Amino acid sequence: MLILGIMGGKRGGDSIAGYFLANRRLAWYSLSFSMLITTYAPDTPLTVCSLIRKYGISGNWYWWSWIIAYAIIAVIIARLWHRSGVVTDAQLVTLRYGNTKISRFLRFFKALYSGVLINVIILSWVFLAMGKIIKVIVPWHELTGNKVFSFLSSIVPDYITIISGEVTVILMLCLIVVLIYSWVGGLAAVVYTDVLQFFIGVIMGFVVAFFSIDLAGGWSGFVDGISKLRIDYLTPLPGEGRYPLSYFLIAFSVVWWANIFSDGTGYIAQRINASRNEIEATKGVMFFIFLYFILRSIMWIIPGLAMLIIFPVETPASKLAEGALLERDPELGYALLMKIMAERGMAYIVIVGVFAVFMSTVDTHLNWGASYVANDILPYLGFNISERKKILVSKFSIVMFVILGLLISSRLTSIFSMWVIMASLGAGMGLAHLLRWFWWRVSPVTEITGTIASLLSTIIASLYKMDEMNTLLLSGLASGSASILATLLYKPDEHTAREFFEKVRPTGIWFGDKKASYLEAIRYITKCVVLIIAIASILCAIPVLIKLF
Repeated sequence: MLILGIMGGKRGGDSIAGYFLANRRLAWYSLSFSMLITTYAPDTPLTVCSLIRKYGISGNWYWWSWIIAYAIIAVIIARLWHRSGVVTDAQLVTLRYGNTKISRFLRFFKALYSGVLINVIILSWVFLAMGKIIKVIVPWHELTGNKVFSFLSSIVPDYITIISGEVTVILMLCLIVVLIYSWVGGLAAVVYTDVLQFFIGVIMGFVVAFFSIDLAGGWSGFVDGISKLRIDYLTPLPGEGRYPLSYFLIAFSVVWWANIFSDGTGYIAQRINASRNEIEATKGVMFFIFLYFILRSIMWIIPGLAMLIIFPVETPASKLAEGALLERDPELGYALLMKIMAERGMAYIVIVGVFAVFMSTVDTHLNWGASYVANDILPYLGFNISERKKILVSKFSIVMFVILGLLISSRLTSIFSMWVIMASLGAGMGLAHLLRWFWWRVSPVTEITGTIASLLSTIIASLYKMDEMNTLLLSGLASGSASILATLLYKPDEHTAREFFEKVRPTGIWFGDKKASYLEAIRYITKCVVLIIAIASILCAIPVLIKLF
């Protein structure tokens, strides 16, 4: 992996666009594979399987609801991102709102907010998830016999210890490899390794799925066991005993747009801008959507359901002793399956696969975070240095991201809770990020007002000890209302909006022939609806196919 990353990095360059966008010449399929494997982080199968354990298949609607935003990105926004020509999403601020004092500050703030705060939060829960998996699957009885390893484990400081000293040592050794090729090669190295890691991760995912079926008594035993469960875990629809209807409504009315990545902001925008042209960008996002919702669901629903048979909810240790760990941590189910696989002769598949998906997520976030440092933070702070030196400074920042991620991760216990915290913190920007592509009146005031409202509502929800979904509801509604009100009350510079319109050619409430614009909007909305219905129908058909076969 290290050699492949360094070889791939030769396609990068000394310019910011070359290093962080691979000279804008990536093919659509490499974008799809890279984006998918980035989302296939160690935390995701653990959390998805824990949701299935709690709610059945219907628990997936929390993340399935994102299909609405992703459809809009694929059908409409991907080509607009590419036309903008920006390196980072933060740079879009000055392009969209003009090079004013408030726009420059907002660009700097968003670079810090996304590139440091949000980025480090994501890394922290990925580290935690990987720590949980390492703790379960790595043969400590063999490793702890090594004096060098034991010594390294004993000197790990408590303030960066994730689960245990042994786990932290393994984690840090893996991070060193990622740091090296991410440092040397930039995005080109990240994508090169991502393509290989994609196939490794998918193979491991399906091997785990088939193994879980075998462990549950074969296909017939699997289907028969599911049908005998107290709750109908195969039903995709929300309801009593399953995913609460109120949560479902919150997910589809608020969650999909009330998050910082609602328009592809982040690594998706980075991949889009690194593509050869806007057609390649659109194709890449379209294929990514299929992989994201269909492939991931199949890989994780099957083991999630199988675990209900292997580790019964009320008595998880009644069939296998390993199930006792689920009583203390419900997010360990997927890791336990991998542990059993490793003990039955498939250790190499498990270890190589889990480290591949871990590295793919970390390398993306390190490179993505560093791009803000070079392209947005240093220029705002007045560092009038060459692009080559900016890249060098940003390379040192990736080490800082890892250290901060370790510090936060050492204090975490739950992955899903961090999902919700990040969603709440980013909710304030979600609606503004979408609307800025469709409505000329959106301004820096829109984004700032929404962010403040989101932070205040999250604090209020914490004080009143509201549950996760109601926290998202409050944060989304407060920030969304504040954003729309600010947009209506504050009129931005029309000349700047027209310049953006002429460069990017967005659709919606802009300028020019209104009738043609509305007809174009209707056409795009129709395409989005068709795509959403098609994906949702396939997802709902998964449990039906399980019953049939």
